Amino acid sequence: MRAVVAVLLLLAVPAAAQDQRPRFFPTRDAAVTYRVSSPATAGTDGDVLRIAYLAAERKQRMDTAPGAWTVIERATNVGVRIDDGSRTALRVPLNPAMMAQFEPAEHAALTRGREERIAGTPCTTWAYRSAEGNGRFCVTPEGLPLRMEATIGEQTIRAEATEISLAPQDPARPRAVRLPGEGGRAAAGTHSATLKRRTR
Repeated sequence: MRAVVAVLLLLAVPAAAQDQRPRFFPTRDAAVTYRVSSPATAGTDGDVLRIAYLAAERKQRMDTAPGAWTVIERATNVGVRIDDGSRTALRVPLNPAMMAQFEPAEHAALTRGREERIAGTPCTTWAYRSAEGNGRFCVTPEGLPLRMEATIGEQTIRAEATEISLAPQDPARPRAVRLPGEGGRAAAGTHSATLKRRTR
């Protein structure tokens, strides 16, 4: 009888209240500054990484260094690295281990954790385990990641938000360039091209 009551109580809970796979990409534009720590930054305050999220196109632009930036097309898991100085673009398909730094694989086992507040914004922690690696995220209800932590092999990379802007993003900034002969589709190998004009 108790088992029947437990099942009825579970069915009575609205679907939205039950644990479901959270979003790991925001439903609205945002720009986040992260403090990144990794084995390469040991003994320092870490690196600064700025990511602009373009929700409508499911693309994120990462400013990694002055004059150098990367766009990731989340729909195809393809990255485009741009170097303004040499005016070159390098298109690189990202493997599951690389993408695990930004979102757990679909088959990953997720465990919901506690509620936190990062950079003044509430988020929910989620731990994951998968063939690609293990890690933890803290994401807002809209899917904006405020903490991304991935352990791949023996290396752990952690990025935590320090500044958040929810202002609309300029579509021209995180829009990936289309390289000759690719037709906008994900390529099987690595391709490069020389840009004829500045891309931002």
